[in-house]
This record gives sequence, C-alpha cells and structure tokens, in this order.
Amino acid sequence: MKARRTLTVAGRTAVLMEHVNGQTLAHHLRREERLSLDLICRFGEQLLSAVDHLEEKGVAHRDIKPDNIGITEGKERKRLILFDFSLTRTSPDNIQAGTRPYLDPFLSLRRPPRWDLNAERFAVAVTLYEMLTGTVPSWSDKQSDPAAVGAEAVIEADRFNPHLRDGLTGFFTKALRSDARERFDNAEDMQRAWRHVFDQPALERIEDTGFDAVARRATAQTSIAELGYGIEAQDVLDRMGIHTVRDLLAVHRRTLRYLTGVGDCIRREIREKAKRLAQLRPDLVPRTPAPSEPGTVSAGVRVNGAWTKEPQRFNLNPLHQMVGRNF
Repeated sequence: MKARRTLTVAGRTAVLMEHVNGQTLAHHLRREERLSLDLICRFGEQLLSAVDHLEEKGVAHRDIKPDNIGITEGKERKRLILFDFSLTRTSPDNIQAGTRPYLDPFLSLRRPPRWDLNAERFAVAVTLYEMLTGTVPSWSDKQSDPAAVGAEAVIEADRFNPHLRDGLTGFFTKALRSDARERFDNAEDMQRAWRHVFDQPALERIEDTGFDAVARRATAQTSIAELGYGIEAQDVLDRMGIHTVRDLLAVHRRTLRYLTGVGDCIRREIREKAKRLAQLRPDLVPRTPAPSEPGTVSAGVRVNGAWTKEPQRFNLNPLHQMVGRNF
C-alpha cells in the first residue's frame, strides 16, 4: 500500500494512504473461492516481494495473514496489498503479539525467547499454504502446543496439484520447520524457491520436437498434458472438463477468448495452442455451430465428463467478478 502524503489532523501527524478498492484475501478463502494456479503463483511472488522489501528497510509487519492482505480491483492487473502495520512497533520481547495460527508457535524455544524475522516468514508460509489448500497447516499432535512436544507441520501433499506436489511439499517442509535455523535464510531465498516450484515443471515440458510435431502426431484421445500445456493452463482446462484433444477442439475459440478468472498469459496460451492445433489438424475439429454469446459452449461439447446438447457457461472461478477481464 502506497503512502500518498503526510498531513496534520487535530495536531497529530497522519499519513494519507492509497485507497484499496477490493476485498481481502481472507474474504475469498472463507467463501471457499478457489484461486487458479497462475494467480497463486503471482500472488505468492507479490507477497514475498513485499516482505523482502520490508526486510531490506528494517520494517517488521508482525501480523501477516489473509485478513491483512487486500486484492485490488480496477483497470490495473490484480495485485495483493499488505496493510495494517499496527504491530510494527511492538517489542520483540512480546512473543504473544500477532494472530494464531499465523504466529510462529516456536518463538518460546528461541534463546532468548524473542520475535524475529523467521517468525515473519513463518506467517507468510502459513498464508501461502492456505492460499493453495484453503486450510492452514496442522501439527502431528493436534492436542498439544507444537513447541511443547517438538511437533513438525503435517504437509497434506494430496491437496497440491500433482505436477507441483514434490516441489510444494519441499517448500513448505522447509518454511515451517520448528527449528528456525532450518528454514529459509531470508525472504529473497524464499521467493526464489517459490518461483522455482512453478518454473521447474515448465522447464521439464520443453521438447526438441516442438508443438507442431506433437500436434501432427496427436489423436482425438491425446491428453492435454501431451500437448505441452503448462501446469496452470492444465488446471483451468481440467476444471472445464477438457482433458483430450477432442474435448479441446469441441470448444469454440470465442469461449476460450473470454474465459474469466484466468490471467492473460494463461488465457492466451490456451487459446493460441487450440487455434494452432485446429489449423494443423482440421480432421480432428468437430462440426459444431458457434456459441451465441461469449462464455458459452456450443451443442455437442463435453462438459465435466459428459456430452451436452445445451449451451453451457463456464464459471471457472468464483472470483470471476473480481479477477475477470481486467487482467
């Protein structure tokens, strides 16, 4: 959140802050609104970048949590805004200030027991975990204080996208360690590791043969993953019930152009690959009329595993009113 200017109100110095037109991250998570992988990746980088900046400036937030993170609305690209710095000046000796379960439960084990930047990054890790899974991490002994029994966080890897599971499990295992010395050294390292989790699958997808060669070998039953779509694009298509070349080519390109709740890059990747595939393999394109309006699917399209004769509107993400076409 940007400071616009300082002013004096009733003899007190005040800071005029940027107005955030939107709702909090907590608002969406509590409504069980699922964020797409591309948004999670980008929002995670934004949050870690903000914390890295605070570390460089020597500023502690001390209460990072979804309730203190806004999602902007408007014409600009969606971004996170970190606010409420009311605990910034709290003494490091006060290890109870903050909000559980985002407050590091292992602060009492520090020698001496004091709040530090490891606890700031712990709160970030819990927030990122909640963004991905919709829930906060649990501990091996749910009845006792984790610090008292030396419990480690239970990483529910089955909640992660299968293609990102190993990377995310390693990331959160390190970020949530009970011994702060075994966590990431700083926010910059943490951001680098976060980015690597999402970039590595992209690197592994690169094939010397190229997309055109794959398209020419494709059949109606070739999977979306075999076409070289990224993890985020696969996630979007999977929620649309599109799993094969046949499913993809049955959807009119206008529908793909107006997908809501999806970032520009992912929408473009989906649309351009589908367009190129149709150009190279017209024999695989089913004969279906164009939809009557953007966001609908023509008759004869496979939707969530079933073939339907009625036009369907895809609601890919309950966040579509907030993060729709402004990307």
